[in-house]
Amino acid sequence: MCLECHSTGDGVIAGLQVLAALRERDATLKEICQDLVLYPQKLVMCLSGLASSGRRILRSRW
Repeated sequence: MCLECHSTGDGVIAGLQVLAALRERDATLKEICQDLVLYPQKLVMCLSGLASSGRRILRSRW
């Protein structure tokens, strides 16, 4: 996020960009987020087979 300002995607830079956008639009965070729909993240672990050591290999799927 905001790679023209910072190369690591730092959370502080992201927060400052949000504040700048709120100020530019003369709006509150509540007003901007009123139509925001949150969806849960789901991590599914699947057995992928056996390693050469005989141990099971797990892989994740988003």
